[in-house]
Order: sequence, then C-alpha cells, then structure tokens
Amino acid sequence: MKLDPDALTAARDRTLPDVLPAVGEPFRVLFCGINPGLYSAATGWHFARPGNRFWPALYLSGFTPRRLAPAEQDLLGGYGLGITNLVARATAGDRSSTRELPIGEIAASLRQEYQKSA
Repeated sequence: MKLDPDALTAARDRTLPDVLPAVGEPFRVLFCGINPGLYSAATGWHFARPGNRFWPALYLSGFTPRRLAPAEQDLLGGYGLGITNLVARATAGDRSSTRELPIGEIAASLRQEYQKSA
C-alpha cells in the first residue's frame, strides 16, 4: 500500500492501540516498539511500513506458523503475543519522542500493567 505525503502528515500524533491476547489467555511475549511511525499510524497497523523486518523476523524466529502481514496483527493474541510502544503518539522518527523518557520508570509501569493482563 502506497501512502501519499498528505496521509503521512495527517497521521502525526495519532496513536495505535496495543495488540494483546484476550484477558485470561496465555501471554508469552510482549514486543515493545519505541513509538509508531507515521506509516503505521496512517494504516492503523504496527510495523506496517513496507520493508519493516518485524513481521518476517517474527515468523523466521518461530513465534508464528507463517509470515503475517501487518493487517493481520490481531492474530498475534492467539499466539500469546502482544505489541505496545514506549510512546503512544506517532512521529516521523524516534529521537524527538524519546529524548527525555525515564526508561526505567516506563519499563516498570509496562511490567505492572501487563502482569495484570496475564
């Protein structure tokens, strides 16, 4: 899917919801990105930019039985997998959004939040 520059500009500061297994279902791994890119925010799918290595790596490392497309992200919960981001809002790059993040505090908060889901 090719997006025009206006669609990418409009995606700035949008957020993507986390992808998680259903409550009570097995939860094996949470993949945590830095923040969604504009392409992902414009499509509504994590790691959606063509050429992103996340989806091939997920399959090649044995987490999924086949290579999934970004549009199939909702299937991840059935494999006990989830996706979240340190920063929810989309930007053109990760440097501006993470420059002053208290990473230790964020990691502790994520751990606490997702242990409730497990």
